[in-house]
Amino acid sequence: MPRELTPAELADLLRTTERSQAKPAPVSMRAAIARGAVAGLGVVMALGGSLFWVQAPLDTLTVAPLVAGVVLAGVVMLVSAIPSEKIAPALLTVRRIQQVQATVSAAEFRKRKAYEAVEATEAQAAARLAELEKTLNHMRAQYKVLEAENNQLRAQLNPKSVAYTTAEPDDPDTLEKARYILERWFATLHTDDDGKTRGEWLSREDAEKSQWSQKQHAKAVGLLKRAGLVTARGRFYEVLPTYTSLPAALYKLDTYYSSKRREPVIPKAASLSYVETE
Repeated sequence: MPRELTPAELADLLRTTERSQAKPAPVSMRAAIARGAVAGLGVVMALGGSLFWVQAPLDTLTVAPLVAGVVLAGVVMLVSAIPSEKIAPALLTVRRIQQVQATVSAAEFRKRKAYEAVEATEAQAAARLAELEKTLNHMRAQYKVLEAENNQLRAQLNPKSVAYTTAEPDDPDTLEKARYILERWFATLHTDDDGKTRGEWLSREDAEKSQWSQKQHAKAVGLLKRAGLVTARGRFYEVLPTYTSLPAALYKLDTYYSSKRREPVIPKAASLSYVETE
């Protein structure tokens, strides 16, 4: 249990607190002059003794201590004349200004570092974006090539397409009749009423007159169509104007046939089991 204070002890504690919180008494002019004189005299004696010890010149020995003493005495008198309640706020303001300056400097440093980090991130993002765009352009180019190859393959596999291709059977008779159709076309070239140069197409009736069957004529025309040499014109066909001579047309036909020729499938002979009779 803490001991209770007596009334006398409480009064003494109150007086002590009031003295500690009371403003210091202002310094009188006489006290300020006395403090300055004492401080100036101390500097004169200390500096004069030091100069005498180092054997300074007489002018310096007499003038320098006196000037230093007068300056210090003036400073002490000035400081003593300013009330302490005015000096403390001024010193506090200076400290606050220094703290604010330090805070601002730290904030500027952090902001500069943040800007540098943002710029570095933006540079990395720009480089990554350029790399991705380059890769995307490359993939687009590859896609276009693959798309063109795929379209070509689908056209070749579509029987309804003009680019439809398939393996040709080894059929020399059909090849020979296709050549004959081309030879007839180029042997009968003439300029028609439209001013275009065309030959005479070997129709089915003309082929039958030459002892061809309808199937043989159809197979020869089909070979020319798959080789890309002829196109339909009304009820008949005509050689594409791309091929202006018989050698060029025959070369196209032979090249196509040799690349697409399929060997005939030879059926396997039936296996015979041999059994001896008893």
